[in-house]
Amino acid sequence: MTAGRAKTDEKAEPKRERPPREVAAIEKLADQRHDGVPPLTVSEDGQKFTSAHVDESAGMALLMEAVGTADVDFMSGFINQLANSGGGKIDEHQLNFKLAVVKGMKPRDQVEAMLAGQMAAVHTATMSIYLDLTGTATEAPDC
Repeated sequence: MTAGRAKTDEKAEPKRERPPREVAAIEKLADQRHDGVPPLTVSEDGQKFTSAHVDESAGMALLMEAVGTADVDFMSGFINQLANSGGGKIDEHQLNFKLAVVKGMKPRDQVEAMLAGQMAAVHTATMSIYLDLTGTATEAPDC
């Protein structure tokens, strides 16, 4: 066969049918994946956080509800602390990861949100130190 020419004489493998258990797992994940709370975006200079929601106010309200607060001052400070807990330049991906950890804990109030935030910050710091020590940092796949 010459280079650049498509294989036409080989049979295509039949598409694999997923067993019911796999289908159920995928459907369950799809239902749970989007909690309705959009991620945050970080400005180029790292000074401003905004909701990726079409309506920024609604997006922040959804995030505040998920974090267990109705206090704008708390939320502003909480986001800043999470964002700066990594040291150095603010990483949008890491900030949203930490917020996902907090949301996953389903805090009922600000104290529970702070404890969940501490857990997220300690976890990311521990993993960062581990990766520095082992030199095994890899890029995570997009889910």
